[in-house]
Amino acid sequence: MLRSKVKWIILLMFLLQIVSGCSSKQTTDSTNIPPIAVPTNLKAEILSEKRVLLTWQDNSNNEDGFKVERKEEEKDWIQIAVVGFNTVNYIDSNLTPGKTYSYRVRAYNSSVNSDYSNEVSITTPLIIAPELSLSIDENNHVKLYWTTKSEVTQGYVIDKKEENGDWQELLTLDVSSKSYTDPDVISGKVYWYRIKAFSSNIESDYSEAYVYVPLINPSNSPDFSLLGFATLNCGTTGGEGGTVVYVSTGVELQNEINKGGPRIIYVNGTITPQNNNNKYVIMPLITVSVFPKFTFYFYLQKV
Repeated sequence: MLRSKVKWIILLMFLLQIVSGCSSKQTTDSTNIPPIAVPTNLKAEILSEKRVLLTWQDNSNNEDGFKVERKEEEKDWIQIAVVGFNTVNYIDSNLTPGKTYSYRVRAYNSSVNSDYSNEVSITTPLIIAPELSLSIDENNHVKLYWTTKSEVTQGYVIDKKEENGDWQELLTLDVSSKSYTDPDVISGKVYWYRIKAFSSNIESDYSEAYVYVPLINPSNSPDFSLLGFATLNCGTTGGEGGTVVYVSTGVELQNEINKGGPRIIYVNGTITPQNNNNKYVIMPLITVSVFPKFTFYFYLQKV
């Protein structure tokens, strides 16, 4: 009986040594697992009312991929995607317009996860405004065209006004429309247009632009035939013709003058003459109303 008990004690001690050895080996092995560098610089960008683009920086070379997690307001984090190694972006789709979402990312492999990246939050818009552009077609009509990232737009409303006038609704178009030509314009006038998108009872912000409709009857226009050449410090500017440039500030004008050589400079807007030392006095010769508002033709003289 005693011998039997001794045998059982010896067997039990042997088994404990085996278990202890395995546990010690596992502990030693786990401490040797290399960590994974944390992804950084997580950013979120609105693609539409229902889609968000996530981008991040991959700082590791031993990951199997990345786990993307999302959290809605007042809710817990959930994993929404697993992407492969070296992937640095993910598009989250089927979101709800007008809601705020938070995101975080971590790298992983078969043995370990990295720490989480920085968190980012973004609110999806209820409806995105179109981006409006204008041009003059071959018939001297105004052509409106627009682009949109919206996935919920049902149609567009376009308004129009003349300079110093009030906005008037021009027309409503369905969502398939991407352009419109307005023939009801007069040469020599400036027109403003704006467009907004709508969906049910939701409206976007306006996108606004303006355009000058050029004169098409030269006989009724001022005579801009060449009378001579401007001079600067009693020297020629290069004679007839020259590089055509457009400026809208005094600094831009000064920079173009400093470049030298033949130049035709169109100045858009109003530039106040300067009489300080080493500044140019701007002496308007002719003023005409053109797009975007005024263009001045100048003699230039050094003070």
